[in-house]
Amino acid sequence: MAKVEPEMSMDPWIYITELKDLPQNTPRLFHPKGLGMILLHRGDDVYALSNRCPHMGCALASGTLEGDVIRCPCHDWAFDVRTGELVMSKEVKLRMFHTKKEDGKIFVRLED
Repeated sequence: MAKVEPEMSMDPWIYITELKDLPQNTPRLFHPKGLGMILLHRGDDVYALSNRCPHMGCALASGTLEGDVIRCPCHDWAFDVRTGELVMSKEVKLRMFHTKKEDGKIFVRLED
């Protein structure tokens, strides 16, 4: 009879950075587990979204931020950082990641 190993509990939250090191309204690029993502600190919220524009794969970290909208540097596609939705066509979305703040640290969850 085969021995059954107990399942190991894996914490889905990955530490990214200190909140104090994430300036307001400035997209910052991180690569947790090799996945390119932008973290953005706006007000009391921290948003985490894919760094790749779904149009041509351009790096959004090089884009411009105007209020709640980040613009792709390649073709000017505009995305709402709160929802990941393309402003002109809401069915097109960036991949978004859940975030949490705990003891001054920022964590993201890569799994849905």
